[in-house]
Amino acid sequence: MPVFRISINVKYVHVFLGTTWMQEITWLLMNDGNISAAKQTPVYMRSPFLEFKDMTLNEVGLDIASQMASPRVIKSHLPLKLMPSLLHKSGPKDPLAEIKQLAQFLGKTNLDDVTLSSIANHCSFQEMKSNPMTNHLDVYSIDSSVSPLLRKGTVGDWKSQFTVQQDEDFDKVYSHKMAGFDIPFLYDLKSK
Repeated sequence: MPVFRISINVKYVHVFLGTTWMQEITWLLMNDGNISAAKQTPVYMRSPFLEFKDMTLNEVGLDIASQMASPRVIKSHLPLKLMPSLLHKSGPKDPLAEIKQLAQFLGKTNLDDVTLSSIANHCSFQEMKSNPMTNHLDVYSIDSSVSPLLRKGTVGDWKSQFTVQQDEDFDKVYSHKMAGFDIPFLYDLKSK
């Protein structure tokens, strides 16, 4: 098993929605807005999913992350209690303002407004949906003809997909399995 060393200056960004969006924004901020580099390597290789293991492709997130130079941008589904410091983000009401706030949190105060606006444009839903480095169309386990990773870019669209019964069933299972965890979810941008 590879040794995975965490630097002393670790920052965690916790998102409830828009994980791929946040991966792309965070990676670009940490790499000074280098969009040309972002267009050459899939987001899941630039920002690996730490717990991911695919024996078909022989890809292990921990291995990928261990080989990266610091600072690294890593995706994880580890429980919140394992994350020491958080910046809680909920949704892209004002993407440029969110990106500026995230840049500040990450200590990337050297990035000018032109670079931050370029990141905001590159990370718009339509740009990411058409970008082969972020849309996951190359991932064999995602059948985009059934359900693409980037569908509509609409917070709360699940409501148009679930029946009332499915929603009630989900709530019942979720309440049971998540008992004891206080994780607020944003179901639409109006409730923020």
